[in-house]
Amino acid sequence: MYDIRFAGDEELLELMKWMRSHLSGRYSRGASYQEMFKYALRYVREREDSAKRAERRQQRQEKQKSPKKSATKPEKSARKPPKAARTRHIPVKEQDKVWVRDKGQCAYVGPGGKSCTATHNLQIDHYPVPYARGGANTANNLRLLCARHNRHTAEAVYGEKHMAQYRQRE
Repeated sequence: MYDIRFAGDEELLELMKWMRSHLSGRYSRGASYQEMFKYALRYVREREDSAKRAERRQQRQEKQKSPKKSATKPEKSARKPPKAARTRHIPVKEQDKVWVRDKGQCAYVGPGGKSCTATHNLQIDHYPVPYARGGANTANNLRLLCARHNRHTAEAVYGEKHMAQYRQRE
């Protein structure tokens, strides 16, 4: 067992009271703080984990593929839809593919073949074709990088002088 201590504000206290009340039906003697935190963390992991999100998406797609009988066919529009403007937005589906493929860690491999294993402050990088040079927002042109390696690769592609304008002032 571990002894975990921290200070919290009134909002946290109110949320904990609400959760204890909410979980009272699940636990005969009431929910302990340990049970409450485990429940909350499992719930967040289930909702936020990219692999689990991708699995839920796959299940939804399989349900939608099942043939549905329709009395009438939808009318086809004579016009073609307008061409979408190019955007930096990366669809969540593609982000999830990248997170699952890169196992939630930096995918940078240094010149000596050593891999970075950072799992915090990760960013999605366009690679091998940078966005500014026409790179697509698809999983096969994206990878996870820690902030340090994302800056490093950007400086290698665009030069230190160009990237200086994007650095945070310290």
